Amino acid sequence: MKIADNVEMLEIPSDEGAMYPVLTWDDNEVVLIDTGLPGQIELLRAAVSQAGFALEKITKVIITHHDMDHIGCAKILAGLGAKILAHEIEAPYIEGEKAAFKLTEIEKRIDKRREDDHT
Repeated sequence: MKIADNVEMLEIPSDEGAMYPVLTWDDNEVVLIDTGLPGQIELLRAAVSQAGFALEKITKVIITHHDMDHIGCAKILAGLGAKILAHEIEAPYIEGEKAAFKLTEIEKRIDKRREDDHT
């Protein structure tokens, strides 16, 4: 869906609900904001193509935060030549050096329930 000149909101369908990465461009850059879930590269490819570009033309990817629906296809896009950009606080999560915050919180809740069940 066109948002403005040179700004397109992409729709990537999934079982968890649609993802909406944004593609923006000028004469020198094609920038994707967020990448969808892991395994959605072909759906992303189709959405980017519908906007008039090939994945290989993406020059930069901006990751807004480290949730899986935002970083899922980043590694593949980096392999195609896109530069991945994110805030330095997000880097260890995106690079897998730290467990995702939401995952850590879920694990804590599960552990707490197990403790409660055994008391």
